[in-house]
Amino acid sequence: MKKLCTVLAGVLLAAGFCGCGAAPQDGPSESAAASSSQAASAPTATPSPTATPVPSAPAATQAPETTPPPVESRWSAAEQENWETQAYFLTCQLVDYCLQPFEETAGVEALDDGEILNFLWTMGQNSKSPEYPYRAAVTTTFGDGEGIIDHVPEQTARAVVYQLFGVEDWSYDDPAWYDSTVPEYYFDVSQALPTAHYYCQDPVGEMAGDTVTVSFRLNSEQLIVDTAGQHRKDFGPYQAVYTVLTEGGQSFLRFQGMTPVSE
Repeated sequence: MKKLCTVLAGVLLAAGFCGCGAAPQDGPSESAAASSSQAASAPTATPSPTATPVPSAPAATQAPETTPPPVESRWSAAEQENWETQAYFLTCQLVDYCLQPFEETAGVEALDDGEILNFLWTMGQNSKSPEYPYRAAVTTTFGDGEGIIDHVPEQTARAVVYQLFGVEDWSYDDPAWYDSTVPEYYFDVSQALPTAHYYCQDPVGEMAGDTVTVSFRLNSEQLIVDTAGQHRKDFGPYQAVYTVLTEGGQSFLRFQGMTPVSE
């Protein structure tokens, strides 16, 4: 009996040993499993996408130059011609009788009182021309021994000076030309007219919108010393500019100035 127990104990011991050391491995080893786990968790490297070329913007094309449509004038062709003729007469009168020597390279912006008086004095020279704007401003009388007198009422003179030169309430109270009892300005045109320092050569008027430009050549009958100290008679091309204004239902030319033009 004792022998049988000893044999059974040996058998059981042998069986337990074999079960611990010889059990079959159904899966991979621990190190292999860890390697596999790390491999699975590592991000998969993806190739960089190929850049798609961006098409360049088309070259800017320059818009073709276009000529703006002409501004429609509020004046008819006949009216424009009349304004151009008026500006022609006024320019010749201003240059031939009124302007005193000035800096020719700078031009003229406005007339002084003496030059304005010369303008009133010589209005009668154009009074027989129907296109002259101030032909009705002058009354002429003929007297024995008194010569030929042009009369311009004071209020008429002020209206003319305001329209053409933009000067309000103009006056020149010299008794040689002004009679306060009438009142009027009077000029003995049988005597010498104002000294002509310049004359207007080949004047041509052109109107655009409400602006009338008279192009001419500024000359002198006598040698005049210019700003450079040179004696000259020909001062080159010039332009006289006027604007048509309308006030109180009446339209008239307003002198804007005279300037030299490059040749």
